[in-house]
Amino acid sequence: MVEFAQPLLDVAGNDPEQMNKALQLGMLFWNVTIVAESVGEAAAREQLSEMETELSSSVEDCRAFRGMARILFERHASMRAGARVDMLRLLADLWGPDLSKGMPELGWRHRIKRTAKRWLTKDKNQNDEKAISMKPKILKSVEKNMFDVDEHEVRVLKNLGGDDVSVSDQSLKRYLEHLNQNVQLPCLLTGGEDFDWEEYYVFGPGDEEEYKELKKTRPSYRDTFELLSFGSWQDRGILVDVQRSSDKKHFTLPLADLKVIDKQSGNHQMIEDYAVWFVNY
Repeated sequence: MVEFAQPLLDVAGNDPEQMNKALQLGMLFWNVTIVAESVGEAAAREQLSEMETELSSSVEDCRAFRGMARILFERHASMRAGARVDMLRLLADLWGPDLSKGMPELGWRHRIKRTAKRWLTKDKNQNDEKAISMKPKILKSVEKNMFDVDEHEVRVLKNLGGDDVSVSDQSLKRYLEHLNQNVQLPCLLTGGEDFDWEEYYVFGPGDEEEYKELKKTRPSYRDTFELLSFGSWQDRGILVDVQRSSDKKHFTLPLADLKVIDKQSGNHQMIEDYAVWFVNY
C-alpha cells in the first residue's frame, strides 16, 4: 500500500500530518481495487462515485479527483501486471474518455502534483478537511464492500502457517492444503467477474449470437458450478474441477476467478480470502 501511495507521499513531503492524509487517501483508492477484485466492478464503480461526490464541491474538484484516480490506477497497473480487474478500463466505463488527455506529458510525478495538491495542502483556516477525512458516507460505502486489510492478512498468515504473506509456489502449496482440509462440500460457485474469453463479448465488439453459442461449450461467469475437487496450481493460481449445474459439463478453472454463491457459508470467507490474497500479494 505504501508503494502504491508513494506519489501522494512525494507531494506531502516531510509534514507528518500531510503524510498521514496522503496515506488515508491512498488507502481509499487501494480499497477500491480490492473491492473490484473481491466484490465486483459494479461495487467498485459505486464506491468511486460516492467518493467523488463526497470529496468534490465543484466541477474543477471532480476533474482533479478523476485525474488523481486515473494516475493512481495507472500506478496500480504497473505494480500489479496481469491483475484480474483492469482498473483503467473500469474508470473508462465509469467516466468515459481518458481524463489525462490534453495534460502536459510531464510524467506521473508532475501530474500527481497537479491533481493531488488541492487535497494535501488545504488552508487549515478554511476548515476544509472534507477532501481527505474519511467522512461517514465514504466509510459506510467502504465498510459495506471492503475487507479489513489487517484482519485479512492475519487470516491468510494463519492459513499459511507462517509469517510470509507473499504468493509463491510454496505458499500456494500450503494454501491448497488448507482449502482441501477446510472447504466443505457441496459448494456452489459462480464467476467473480467475466472470464478472460468473455471480455471481447461483454465489453468489446463481440457478436451477441456468437457469444450465446460459445457459452454452450465454454464456462461463463454467470454460470453456477458445483465444486468437485481441488487440482494443482500454475501461473493463475490454484485450479479447481467444477461441474456446471445447467448441463453437467466439467471444467477446470482458476479458483481466483470464482466466488461462493452462499455468502453465509464458511466457504465464502475462505475462498474470498484466497482470491484477494492471490490477486494482491
